This record gives sequence, C-alpha cells and structure tokens, in this order.
Amino acid sequence: MDETYQNYVNRMARLTLPSTYETQLQHIQKSPKFKEGIPVPFPGFSAIAPLAENDSQNSTFFSHLETSQQQLLEQLDPGLVIPIPAKSFHLTIADLIWDSAYKDLTAKILILTLNSRNISAKAFTITSRRFYLALRVNGNCLA
Repeated sequence: MDETYQNYVNRMARLTLPSTYETQLQHIQKSPKFKEGIPVPFPGFSAIAPLAENDSQNSTFFSHLETSQQQLLEQLDPGLVIPIPAKSFHLTIADLIWDSAYKDLTAKILILTLNSRNISAKAFTITSRRFYLALRVNGNCLA
C-alpha cells in the first residue's frame, strides 16, 4: 500500500456512499470468473488467507459467515447473487496477476525454462567433451 492507513480508510469510506455505488452499478461488467452463472477455472496468482476448510482456528467465524450468506440469499431475488461454497470462503489479500497477463507470463516462463534447459544441456555437452579431451592428453588416457 502506497498510502497511510487513514488515507486508505477515507478512500474506502467514500466508496460506501450511495452516489458512489449507484455510479458503479451503471458500469458493472460480467466477471470472467463465471460463465452463465457457473464458476469456471480462472488462471492467476493471488495471495490469500487460508480457505475455511483449512482454517480450524477460525471455524466459528466461518460458520457465522456462512449463516450471513444464507440470510442474505433469503432476502434477495433468486439468481441475483451466485453464492460460493462455504468451504472455499477466504480473504484475498492481493490479486497479483490474473487472466491474460498471467497466461502471457506463464508462456514466457515456459519459453525461458525450455531455453535455459537447452542452454544447460549444450553447456554440459561442451563441458563433458572438454573434460573427455582433457583426459586423453597426447593420446594417453589419464583416467
């Protein structure tokens, strides 16, 4: 975070004003994480707190969260919100890289990995040839 905590709180508080979220609703977009209301695999790299099913120390909190989700769903029109399974509740600390940027980066890493393996293999071959040549100095086997 590049700002003080108080500046962050002030910025977030403005997002809760009715005028702000009414404007945001006008520009809402479909999430690439869902297709026809069904969650789909979504490539990326995020830092998250443990999933509910892996965090026994906070089981009471996750239980309350699940109850809150159910209460919210009962108050809304069916299909308005797509609930996530309670066992996958978590806190996303940071979405570091996702979707096409993630795919592009992993493709580049794969190319770099393959190139470095190729370079390593060539270096090993050249080194082993030199080693072999060094062992046979003047036609005499030194090994």
